[in-house]
Amino acid sequence: MLKYQAIAADLREKITRGIYQPDDQLPPSGELERTYQASKMTVKHALDYLE
Repeated sequence: MLKYQAIAADLREKITRGIYQPDDQLPPSGELERTYQASKMTVKHALDYLE
């Protein structure tokens, strides 16, 4: 599994478990970059993949 796919899977799991509610926004990309220790482009790919 590629890093962006792993990030998307983790975010999807958090949405499924109710950590993020349907009307909530995800954290800003800068925060996601730090959380997942990923580049801006990797986070962008993860968010695109998540959609």
